[in-house]
Amino acid sequence: MGASTYDWERPEEFPVFSENQVHVWMINISDFYGQPQKFEHFLNRTEKTRAAQFKYDDSRQNFIICRGALRFLLSRYLDENPAKIDIKPNPEGKPVLTEEHHHHDLEFNISHSEEVCLIALSQNLEVGVDVEALKPLTDLEDMANSFLSVRELGDFLSSSPEKKLTMFYDLWSAKEALLKAIGCGLMIHPREMEIQEIREKKNFSVEYRSNVIDIPHIELVALDGLEGYTAWLAVVGKVDAISKFTLPMRLMPV
Repeated sequence: MGASTYDWERPEEFPVFSENQVHVWMINISDFYGQPQKFEHFLNRTEKTRAAQFKYDDSRQNFIICRGALRFLLSRYLDENPAKIDIKPNPEGKPVLTEEHHHHDLEFNISHSEEVCLIALSQNLEVGVDVEALKPLTDLEDMANSFLSVRELGDFLSSSPEKKLTMFYDLWSAKEALLKAIGCGLMIHPREMEIQEIREKKNFSVEYRSNVIDIPHIELVALDGLEGYTAWLAVVGKVDAISKFTLPMRLMPV
């Protein structure tokens, strides 16, 4: 079973895209189980080789569907052959389009957990997205001590046991999305980030590799409507609109 969703639009046709907008696409992997061929022909040779190396069928299908969906969506926004779009990690490990395609000013990010894949796209704004399945954690308190700020940890410890798991995942997902948006990965320790403060001030400043990263405006948005999951979007810059879509079968090529 995939995620139960609400407040996510299933478009009849491919949506129009403009500057300062963000589109977030949710791929419910279970919708496409048993049909990896709909996505596999979008992959390039390297990705097909990687898919073949997965030991388990479910892991192989998940990879093909998520990466194929990314290439399909990029191809629609770029008007390019999906298999020929060049995606490579930048020096910080974040997947980006190579310079050949950057005249489109298209930015994207992808996240996958269990049976949900999220892909965020913007025409001219750096984006980061993260989704996490709400699975039990035997070392929850140790992880909270390691990754939450002092204030966040205080709030976590004073919360009821039934709320702690969701609170931790919520903060972790928001921090993952933010780190991906600014392109630093886990080089900035999550304890240095306080989500409530960043959301209130809508800016972020931290020392990174002997330099100060100062982002004057950043949006952190909870992507609600995914039952059994928590998900967040981070956008560097001012956003006019954020649209959430579920990828339906009818938009896929026959």
